[in-house]
Amino acid sequence: MGKESADISSLQRQFDLVELLHQEAHQRADQGELLSQFKTLLIHGSPAFLRDHFTPGHFTGSGFVLSSDRTRAVLVHHRKIGQWLQPGGHADGELELAQVAKREVLEETGLKQVRFLTEIPIDLDIHQIPPHGGEPEHLHFDVRYLFQTDEEQLQFDPRESLGVQWFLLGDLCEGQFEPSVKRLANAALSFIDRHPSGARSLTPSPSALV
Repeated sequence: MGKESADISSLQRQFDLVELLHQEAHQRADQGELLSQFKTLLIHGSPAFLRDHFTPGHFTGSGFVLSSDRTRAVLVHHRKIGQWLQPGGHADGELELAQVAKREVLEETGLKQVRFLTEIPIDLDIHQIPPHGGEPEHLHFDVRYLFQTDEEQLQFDPRESLGVQWFLLGDLCEGQFEPSVKRLANAALSFIDRHPSGARSLTPSPSALV
């Protein structure tokens, strides 16, 4: 099996594991429908991991980073969108979305090191991207992973965002935050409640290693 086939098979397996997470936590009523759409896009193969794959869209990766005591999470104030969101971005041909999420987390927060708390994506999200420049309207199929860091200091690139900040998990479940951020915060709290001792790995996975 070539590397591309192996990477795509690995992502297929991660999507399958999301079903186990859903069965355990009962988090999403629409999880089955979402999984079906993600798996359908996966049939497109490596082109679906490029930002110019517009029909229906392409994969992206993002990360929800918890503090060392797991009471806070990092959000980035995105310049284009104007909202506080978890760090993330385009795969740009990288087939291991866990590594895409890690790369974007480090780039957008200034953190030097993060570790995966689970190899299973903590959330899936499909959101619409309006036409911009020469790009048509399309969808982002975002695969979201849970991280933890021992660092406190954050730094952002003012060309890309308006700020980066720690927020209390409890506060992220309420207020004016974007609905999918609230869902991520609740998913993180659920994970912490079910796994108070720390990280969880069903089976060893290269994409879950830092």
